[in-house]
Amino acid sequence: MPKLTAHDGSVKGARAAFEEFKKKTREPWPDMDADLEECMGIMHKWFLRTGPLLLIDNLRMNGEAISYRLPAWQEEIKQHFTKKYGEEAGGEIFPKAMYRLIPIQDDEPKHIH
Repeated sequence: MPKLTAHDGSVKGARAAFEEFKKKTREPWPDMDADLEECMGIMHKWFLRTGPLLLIDNLRMNGEAISYRLPAWQEEIKQHFTKKYGEEAGGEIFPKAMYRLIPIQDDEPKHIH
């Protein structure tokens, strides 16, 4: 997965680190178009099986701590990249693919209908 760079703990530093992460996430990779087609096939299979695709699963809040799981369709996509490219490269490609499959712009609401 593209790494978040360390920052000084300030809001400004966190924002800069996040912007760098987003920049890395937007970079293409070899075989991107074919991989995205395969992802769409996985998403279609899960949609037919379960209906609308959740973005997160099993969301839990405990005080200020939040935990969640990736839904099965996302796990399958992540496993696809790990199997095809290995643990490290697959982990870097997964968020890049998700960025393209579920595009969210900074000036748009952070939800999908």
